[in-house]
Amino acid sequence: AVTITTLPGYLPIRNDSNLVDLYRPNAIALVGEDNLGSTGHRTGSTDMGDVSNLMPVIHPYVGGAVGTGHGDDYLIVDWENAVLTAAKAMAFTVVDLLADGARRGAEVVAQHRPRLTKAEYLALLRSMDRVETYAG
Repeated sequence: AVTITTLPGYLPIRNDSNLVDLYRPNAIALVGEDNLGSTGHRTGSTDMGDVSNLMPVIHPYVGGAVGTGHGDDYLIVDWENAVLTAAKAMAFTVVDLLADGARRGAEVVAQHRPRLTKAEYLALLRSMDRVETYAG
């Protein structure tokens, strides 16, 4: 006999376009437009995908490393860019969201249309969580 436990994986990330619009000028100011990449679909998975189906988020990536992500050859080669520049871009974006009585933050929340409600998200995860035993 064999028992198979199926656990849910991560949902694909949905970067909120309004947050991207706030983040982008901050990133450009720090690294220049020629150094920006796409915020489109990526093949990696993270719990941010799950969160992004419930609320507005972005998951920007910043250079400064070489090797395979999460691999034994992954190495930060540009600490300034990988850590400090990334933190600055996010901090500037938070300031933009909170400035003027959090006007932009309120707009982002008001305009966001979640793909799933909390109840739908939990139901989806629970529907994928199962244990099946097959007799030999």
